[in-house]
Formats: sequence, structure tokens, C-alpha cells
Amino acid sequence: MSNQEQLDKQALTELRDIAKKVALGNAPPSGLLSPAFHYLARAPIPSGHLAVRSLGRISFGRDNAHRPGIILFVPEQDLNNSDRLREVNRQAALGVPTQKDYRSMTDGSWDSPDAAATFISNNVSLELDAAEQADVEYEGTIYNQLLPAVICALESIDDAYVRWRGPGSEGRVQIDEALEGQSGFAVWVHPDCLGPDLQPEDIARFCDADEGQTSIMEGIDL
Repeated sequence: MSNQEQLDKQALTELRDIAKKVALGNAPPSGLLSPAFHYLARAPIPSGHLAVRSLGRISFGRDNAHRPGIILFVPEQDLNNSDRLREVNRQAALGVPTQKDYRSMTDGSWDSPDAAATFISNNVSLELDAAEQADVEYEGTIYNQLLPAVICALESIDDAYVRWRGPGSEGRVQIDEALEGQSGFAVWVHPDCLGPDLQPEDIARFCDADEGQTSIMEGIDL
């Protein structure tokens, strides 16, 4: 087993174990925060440590301006594995595969953290199986199978910031003005990362996100 595969299986195992505890009521949903971002650090999506700039904005670069998607952010001090996240994310060195490299996960209704945790704990093996059968250009096992449910679980955690919109002008997204000057781990999920049959507004519906948060398919000037 390669080092990359070991890192991926570690992330998946950690996520599965805490998700099972949350689903059974033996751990609070907040316990998912660090394992979920460990998973996101390894998944083939744009992610990394970023500093929050003026007006509480983070930037994904001018090349990504006005692109749709979902932004997730958690301040560094709220993660108990921040140093490890930096390392596994750096070692991932993954490009973003085309849509054909993803699997659709449209089944499931994740309108509560317990429901999302149950889905995660029951489907980690599918993530591993898909990677073993895949013919892709990168090495690794994480395959975005659990990404929609992970987003839904994070929506319910106070320390995670989930924004239902992609980068606006100059590739920036406003997270929260109170975070200005802080660093944290940020993830940008493009609709292609969710599979061909699932769009961000579907996940917003699963999350029971309020109506104002579901207008996410257009870039927003900030």
C-alpha cells in the first residue's frame, strides 16, 4: 500500500468511526468537525490553508472568479489536527478530475447531522470500493463518495462556515467579517465534484438551508 493510500484510508477510517458515534448518539455532532476536514483535505477538490482578508474574505484566485459552488471554512484554532491537515493536504497534490471521475450520490436525505452521520458511517466502504475499481490518473482512495453528506453534517456545526455560493469578483468569497486576520482551512466544492445528478441546491435542500442561502449557482460580486 502506498503512502498516499495509507493517508486516505486513515482519513476515511477516522471519519467513519466518529460518524458512527454521532449516529448512535454517543458523540456530539461537533465531533465531526476535525475528521470531516481531514477527509476534505485528502479529497480531490480545491482546498488548503488560507488567511481571511479584509471584510472577512478568502480568495481562491482570479482564475476562479464567478464560478458556482459551495465554500467551507473552519478557523485554525477550531481544528484539533491543523498541523496534520497541512501535511496531508500538501502530500495529496491532487488535480481536480473531470466529472466522469466522480460517482453520483443522489440517494439519502441528510436534513439532520445524525442522518448525515449514519450515511457516512454506512458508506465508507463504498468510497474504498470505488477507488479500487477506478481507472484514474491520480493515486489515492478518496473519491468524493461522501462529499455531499459531509457538507450537510458541517452545515449543522457552529464552528464550520458553509457558504452556498462560489467565488465572486477576483475569486473572493466573504466568510465572516469577525474572522478578518485569522487563518483556517478552506474548501471550494464545484458542482462537478458532486456527481452529474446532484447540484449544490440539492444539498442545500437536504441541509434544510434557508431560502436565502440556496441562490448559489451564480457568482456574487463582493
